[in-house]
Amino acid sequence: MVNIIKYTEEKKGTVEKIISNKGDYVVQLKANQGTFHEDVYAMFDDKYIDETDKDCEYEIYSTMEKSHGRIEKRTCYVLNEIAFFTNYINDWKGLKKIFAVKREVERDGKITKEISCYLSSKITSAEKLLSYTRNHWKIESMHHILDVSFDEDNCRLYSQRAQENMNIFRKFAISIHKQYLGKDSKKTVKSNMFNCLINDSYLLETLQSCNNR
Repeated sequence: MVNIIKYTEEKKGTVEKIISNKGDYVVQLKANQGTFHEDVYAMFDDKYIDETDKDCEYEIYSTMEKSHGRIEKRTCYVLNEIAFFTNYINDWKGLKKIFAVKREVERDGKITKEISCYLSSKITSAEKLLSYTRNHWKIESMHHILDVSFDEDNCRLYSQRAQENMNIFRKFAISIHKQYLGKDSKKTVKSNMFNCLINDSYLLETLQSCNNR
């Protein structure tokens, strides 16, 4: 099992526990990691990557997807050698791979780019590492919907059991909306929730979609 976690200072302790229990991790590197963050991102700068691709300094794997009126390309660059980061390696128990994922999205003729860097204890292919980050993105996407659409972070329930139950109900509601919207719809869960709120017929249609799938 590969545990996917975001970096915070206490995550180093989490990483040690994962390795001690014979697990593996993928950690997203954040700016609050100071010079380590800066040095790693310098290795994956667009200009640097373009100059070194031919020398096979990286293992590279890309995917291309088209949906919701946009084209999304994800490219995973895995450093073949991490000895350059000797000063930092000892801080991360079990660290074996340093890699980056460049995400390029084209929508309405405009292209946006972003790069995220990761640390991993898993010795595996660029293709597999990319799949781990996609799973992380799915989790983050769910948390984003829970926060934005349901304002979950400001929930006033004090009982942990009540919070857990409400979390289950919210996720169930999100599942219903997503089933109704389907993969090709340009509507969002939030807009569909609003339509259900102001139109009883729309709400009934959304609920009935569960029985039709």
